[in-house]
Amino acid sequence: MSHGDLVLEDATSAVTTFTMPAGAVTVEAVFKASPSIPLTFTHSASYNVPSGAVNTAVTTIDVSGGVAGGKAPYTFGKESGPDWLSVSTAGIISGKRPASAQSAASAVIFVKDSAEPSGYKTITVTVGAVTAEAKPWANPFTDVKESDWFYNDVRIACESGLINGTTATTYSPDNNLTYAEAIKLAACMHQLHTTGEVTLTNGSPVWYQSYIDYAKAHNIIAIDYQWTAQATRAGYMEIFAGALPEEALPVINTVADGKIPDVPMTYPGAAAIYKLYRAGIVQGVDAARNCNPGAGIKRSEVAAILTRMMDADARVKFSL
Repeated sequence: MSHGDLVLEDATSAVTTFTMPAGAVTVEAVFKASPSIPLTFTHSASYNVPSGAVNTAVTTIDVSGGVAGGKAPYTFGKESGPDWLSVSTAGIISGKRPASAQSAASAVIFVKDSAEPSGYKTITVTVGAVTAEAKPWANPFTDVKESDWFYNDVRIACESGLINGTTATTYSPDNNLTYAEAIKLAACMHQLHTTGEVTLTNGSPVWYQSYIDYAKAHNIIAIDYQWTAQATRAGYMEIFAGALPEEALPVINTVADGKIPDVPMTYPGAAAIYKLYRAGIVQGVDAARNCNPGAGIKRSEVAAILTRMMDADARVKFSL
């Protein structure tokens, strides 16, 4: 792979342009004084980004070519950033964005030189949220119409690989979610968040066993449920609350203990319910924000929950 000229030098004011091969991305970088030299790769409508790469994958970028200043060999690594983006010690930045992620993600990449291993410079890599021209979803479901309120949520969940229909041509939006379906969704959300794609498949002879095994191995659940039974709202929330790491479900809402009208803190699963309320994943079933924890949840409603779980911009803000 050929490289553009990426110069890491101490300079108080310098502007240069770094062009990826085949005009994939054009980057304007402003270099500032050591020790921090920010460089932003931005997917923007003004740049020539292949439509197939936007919001689906990070093009593999080699930032080691053309590095100057300091003393080789250089060592690269990721100081911070999303789990799905990786950086090799040779400076290869790669990864596949979750299809459901709509907001920009960034990673801080560090560069160390062998002459001064205790000091380093940083590069900030931003994968923007510009959406390529959308291809129409080939909706296979006869019971999901474009006019349905849940249409877009079902589309996103299906395109992400999170959810399937109950048959090849039916989604069954009014069916209640089962615990088996809930654990499948939780396992797939965890894998999508962690790796950028869903590769889990059904087990045999029990189709949901592979998802149970994955969930237990990754500490999503610690107990078994009546897997073929209808999941209650409290039950699916207990499972979903463990599907993503804590930092992926930050508190955005003020919901004091005991403020959900029908969920006292002594209610089984209250901690999970309050966690999802505070993270903006759920907002209650009525104006008073009751949870109705013992009731079931429809597959149409679940699609909306999946969107909020995987896309922070879709979460609901409120106070209670």
